[in-house]
Amino acid sequence: GKMFAEVTPEQASAWREAGAYEFAHWSLDRLVPHAYHMARTSIAMSRYAARLLPDSEPARLIDKVAAVADRELEVWDLTAGDPCDVLGLPPPPELPE
Repeated sequence: GKMFAEVTPEQASAWREAGAYEFAHWSLDRLVPHAYHMARTSIAMSRYAARLLPDSEPARLIDKVAAVADRELEVWDLTAGDPCDVLGLPPPPELPE
């Protein structure tokens, strides 16, 4: 439980910024599986944090949101070749030239 106890707001902001911009040049072929595994890790950490909290509305809300995210990821097919097929979505529209 002490893993994030000494994380400063500045460090958390740097991590968020890196997550938003560091992967901007990645293709969907690379980004989609990476996003899946990061989401699974986030879900596990959220559930862990919820278990550390006393039974309360915030703890139940964290667990509920984690469960919804978990259900959404269940439909992803990481064996599909195309990133849109992984997500179960149609391809994005072509960008105008």
